Amino acid sequence: MIAQEVNPEQFIGFALSTCFNATIGLVERSHKIKPDTIIHTAVDNVKDDKGYKFIVRCQILFHDLDDQQAQQMVDEALDTCPVAKLLKANENVTFEVVDQFSF
Repeated sequence: MIAQEVNPEQFIGFALSTCFNATIGLVERSHKIKPDTIIHTAVDNVKDDKGYKFIVRCQILFHDLDDQQAQQMVDEALDTCPVAKLLKANENVTFEVVDQFSF
């Protein structure tokens, strides 16, 4: 059986989604909040005048938190998650709290 090919965009998306979701769970538990978060990550490979680049979009949905609480959880996770810390300073990477996913 031949394994399905995986591209670099998928590896970045997997790494970010997995690490960031685990970190948000830790942050939620530290605030005595039951982890109930879903993360969708999209990574697009686009070409500009300098060559190829990745556009990374991470959407985070919290079921039982208001917008302010949700943003606080994301901000704390951004300061803790090793993969998010690596990526967040890049202008092509966004983290957004959403009520429903757009991709």
